[in-house]
Amino acid sequence: MVPDGCVIECSFPFAPPRKLQEVKREVTFLLEQKEVHFEVLDENPAFALSEGEEVVSCLGKAFDKVFGEKPVFSGMPSWTDATYLNLKGIPTVVFGAGDLAMAHSPHEVLSLRDLESLVEVLCHFAREYI
Repeated sequence: MVPDGCVIECSFPFAPPRKLQEVKREVTFLLEQKEVHFEVLDENPAFALSEGEEVVSCLGKAFDKVFGEKPVFSGMPSWTDATYLNLKGIPTVVFGAGDLAMAHSPHEVLSLRDLESLVEVLCHFAREYI
């Protein structure tokens, strides 16, 4: 049997400096070329903070105190509530313990040592930032 239709849900993550409207235009153009009916269910702009931003700097210092090394800052390749906080003018950093590749999967685990280290970093951060 051949079905009469197919529904696919997908996301198109992107990082600054690309803008939401630019990505939407590109995706729309490609889908319209193939005569694909589509509906945008949710959209969120990407954001970036500089390493000089106070919340980033304080978190970096806290990380350094616990691990004795400077953190490697990078982008977050998925949606988080941080988008909404940043849109409201609240500078927000996504930070946590564990392997991001395993997050929200049946194989997600966190060692007690990683949890203890996370607590230490967050305690140092709270003393510095709050």
